[in-house]
Amino acid sequence: MITQRKFSSYGPVDTESNYFVARTELVNRAISQLVGENPQKGGHFFTVWAPRQSGKTWLMWQTLYKLKAEGNYTVVCMSAGLLKDVKTDEEILEGFVQLLQMELAFKLPIVENWKQFKFLLVREYFEKPLILIIDEFDALPEHIIATLVNIFREIYLDR
Repeated sequence: MITQRKFSSYGPVDTESNYFVARTELVNRAISQLVGENPQKGGHFFTVWAPRQSGKTWLMWQTLYKLKAEGNYTVVCMSAGLLKDVKTDEEILEGFVQLLQMELAFKLPIVENWKQFKFLLVREYFEKPLILIIDEFDALPEHIIATLVNIFREIYLDR
């Protein structure tokens, strides 16, 4: 039975029933940025900015699926949008760590502050290199975004 395709501008793309453009080159470019030219030395962190409903989440999920299939990385995709209404910095940290923990098959140590958070994302806890995809990152308060970007930058420079 042939299913007639239709246009859709919301939610995940259903490749069997919706018209879509595969964006293979864009997915491969995202992977190349995350992994780096020499995977032994590591990749880069980057931000995807675009209007709502333009496929950012879809791009990240396609990237995630491909990386997970390769099996060379611990790939975590979490949505910071769930933390947008959290009031205190401590609760945001706790929620962020919980979101991270939910995606992992092993237990992380307790983190009491953002300085300690940096040390969660080290080789000691991960058998494979970690690729962390944070959807809705901009839902976090500006000072938390600045803190996290500084942590990611320090980790990047320390390796």
